[in-house]
Amino acid sequence: MALIQEGDKILLKKDNHLKLFEIRRNRPVAVEKVKFTLDAAIGQPYGTLFEVKDKGLVKVLRADYADDAPVEGERGDDNRELLDRDSNQKLSHDEIAQMKEEGVRGESIVEHLIENSATFKTKTEFAQEKYVQKKKKKHLPVYTILKPTTRLLCEMYLSRSANKIGYLRMDSLSQILTYGNVQAGSTIAVVDSCLGLVLGAVMERMMGHGKVIHLYPGTQPNRPALDAYGFPDHVLKSLIDFPLPYVKDLYTDDRAPNWEFEAESCDDGERAESDKDNRKRKHEDQWNKKSRKEQQLREARNAMKGKVDGLIVAFNQDPLPVVSYLSPFIHPSRPVVVFSQFKEPLMDTYVQMREKNVGVNFRVTETWLREYQVLPERTHPMVKMSAGGGYLLTYTTVIPS
Repeated sequence: MALIQEGDKILLKKDNHLKLFEIRRNRPVAVEKVKFTLDAAIGQPYGTLFEVKDKGLVKVLRADYADDAPVEGERGDDNRELLDRDSNQKLSHDEIAQMKEEGVRGESIVEHLIENSATFKTKTEFAQEKYVQKKKKKHLPVYTILKPTTRLLCEMYLSRSANKIGYLRMDSLSQILTYGNVQAGSTIAVVDSCLGLVLGAVMERMMGHGKVIHLYPGTQPNRPALDAYGFPDHVLKSLIDFPLPYVKDLYTDDRAPNWEFEAESCDDGERAESDKDNRKRKHEDQWNKKSRKEQQLREARNAMKGKVDGLIVAFNQDPLPVVSYLSPFIHPSRPVVVFSQFKEPLMDTYVQMREKNVGVNFRVTETWLREYQVLPERTHPMVKMSAGGGYLLTYTTVIPS
């Protein structure tokens, strides 16, 4: 069983909310205005449930925290006579805040709220259960520590910054991996503008068996999601960086592309972290850095000239130039998968690549997903769900006729 270690990247989950942290001793973190340290998590298995107490974590047994326990007591027949008023709750906000300052446990606060509710006993069984769950989520600071995975990271970014990953849902990402035939021993070229989420998903599936070539605009990749996986060294060694402007060096004739890409920008938090890292590395030997970069560029060129087993493009700019100029470096009978938040760029790529006779079985698809709440006598579509998960262009390469 995997244990939490200092330096691990972890996901802290409360209800359906996920937040990424790094385990460091004596370093406080903040979640929903609650500050605490993660020291007590070190050495515990992933998936352990914790409660915040005295600005630290305390392990909680799941049997002691039955969030689906039935509510005992009187119940009403229906909710038709209920009115949503502040006066229904006798406890004031100040009294609740004072109870928290005095160290009263969350379970006790919920019990006081139930006792001081003027309408709780007249609610139906379902309404009572819903009320209790709502109050537990608000007043019980209970968290689960999880190991970052593709599914969890996708959920986190969709809930916090969906626009930065092009509103890529997990169902669309799973189709990218399936259509792209990502498997151990392959050499996969990935163009990723989804914060490295697609790149990380490919590497998670291959786990160091094969090669992954990351092509990106500018001189530095922007992939914070990849760092969140915490891959071991043998997996990271399978990753080869290759700036897109250097693709022209692969051509030996006048077909070499003359691209101008917009460099991907980091947000303020990523930029501050990058600046911190730069300060830490300022004593490094510049000649060694240049030598390592040149060595990696040679490795990337050799891998591309030897041709790859698949191309995956999730680009926030026009994908047509990328797909067009990378096509000669893909083995025949290999998959090409292009993801976009919008359909129009994919249709242009579809038409142009089909006219060049570089592939067969061209398809543009959209994934339709509906999430359901599944509970006794209350199964229905979720009230909130994403309207769309983007579009996919897929085809299989052939030798141009």
